[in-house]
Amino acid sequence: MLIADLSHFEGADPDRHPAAWRLAEYLRAIVCGATSIPTDRRLNSGLRCRRRPGRQPCAGYLQIVRQEEPPHIHWWCGNCDDAGLISGWQHSAWDLRPPRSFDEPLLGVDLLPEEDSGSGDRRFESSPPSQFNSC
Repeated sequence: MLIADLSHFEGADPDRHPAAWRLAEYLRAIVCGATSIPTDRRLNSGLRCRRRPGRQPCAGYLQIVRQEEPPHIHWWCGNCDDAGLISGWQHSAWDLRPPRSFDEPLLGVDLLPEEDSGSGDRRFESSPPSQFNSC
């Protein structure tokens, strides 16, 4: 089982450390897949297994599950039993989770007429979500 912290691969140079770069790209693809679905759901991904048993590419595809507490991504190949655990992926460029929960209300913007000018210009002013009627 591979246990990796994605933050350890930041700044990996493909010219100086090509093997580390390939592993980082593999882990980043797993993180993208895991963060594109809701927590605790299994993704039957289109990512091929990286193992080469008997010097032949494994024919399996990865299964991926993300958990929030503690924040880990579990992945495994159903064909050859290769598996891993990824941490340190939160708030990285490969974290595709939305920046807010879908349960949180949206911030609203009110248009107010500008007081100084009669030109009809409008200025934006933020309003807290509690002032809006839900649709």
